[in-house]
Amino acid sequence: MARAAETRRGLEERLAALHKRAAKADDDADREALAREAGDLAERLERERVPVRPRLLAGDATPEALGGLLAQHGRLAIIEAEGGIISTLAGRRYSTDGSSNLDVLLKASAGEPVRIDRRDRCDLIERPLLALALLVQPSLLHVLLADREYIGRGLMSRCLIVAPPSRLGYRKIATGGVPADVRARYGATMHSVLAAARAPDSLALRYSSEADQRMAAYECEIEPRLHREDGDLGDGRLLPGWGGKLAGQVARFAGLLHMADCAETGIVREIPAGTVERAIRLGWWAVAHLQHALGVAGEDPRLQVARRIVAWLRRRPQVRVTTRDVYQALRLTRPEDVAPGLGVLVDRGWLRPLPTPDRGGPGRPPSPAWAVHPSLGFAAEV
Repeated sequence: MARAAETRRGLEERLAALHKRAAKADDDADREALAREAGDLAERLERERVPVRPRLLAGDATPEALGGLLAQHGRLAIIEAEGGIISTLAGRRYSTDGSSNLDVLLKASAGEPVRIDRRDRCDLIERPLLALALLVQPSLLHVLLADREYIGRGLMSRCLIVAPPSRLGYRKIATGGVPADVRARYGATMHSVLAAARAPDSLALRYSSEADQRMAAYECEIEPRLHREDGDLGDGRLLPGWGGKLAGQVARFAGLLHMADCAETGIVREIPAGTVERAIRLGWWAVAHLQHALGVAGEDPRLQVARRIVAWLRRRPQVRVTTRDVYQALRLTRPEDVAPGLGVLVDRGWLRPLPTPDRGGPGRPPSPAWAVHPSLGFAAEV
């Protein structure tokens, strides 16, 4: 790379010198000869580009910067612990009217050609590949799943949403970390998959006849369930367009699982039926997580607080609680955030308000008290 950069600098200096000599030449023949030499040198410069340093990861990039990176590298991954980069990638952070530029994201997620127009040239990326892995807070997930443009343009239908339960309160402290053999095997697998993906010859995988039959049967199985009106995988129940891409996601799962399986033995181009079966199970796993995420994201905040109160009372059964007790146990931001959740439990009969005694003197009034239904810890469903 350094040698190529130095060579290019030398050619650019020679070209600049030729331009100066041609401008000062008095003889027309000399001027034409210098112009021809400069043209040949300019063509050579166009052919001899400096190779870019290889990279697999990108960070906080605008759509234009991401397009440039894809033009240089062809494939990239963006792995971030926060979701704010979505606004940057969509162009909203720097847009004066709040509009989004989602074309690069949408096309690169499926490997569709992308044309990048620059001031001095136009780049056509034949098969861009972009992977996004973002760890977002539930509040941001709520915003993304309610964004009409992201949903209408198909950005969210391209995403796999994983919503695992929180491990807070149940985590193991001071664990020994990932075992060395697991870490070594994972690293070797990833290196093998990346090396195969970057091989000069095209790596085309195909199903075995049994795998092809199993995949066809799976697509026949889910097709009626994609009906918009009454299908449990249709646009009326899940994200618009998500169910229609489910079979494609399963095919991707099958390809990735097969590549990982072949990491130690070498890539076999035929995917077996057993791998397709595992991929189908992953597809149903993805469906379950999306259904859960949609339920959590669209849930009434009052129900969320009520569920937390029920979970606390299940862990610590009591016959009487006060608003202050609940506020301190749940560690909410404001004391008034407790009241809506308590109201839900009162409406459903799990709590009953108790008379508030008159303090009869100065000082803070007593916190409202509630009688807890005796069976709350055993059967409460909110």
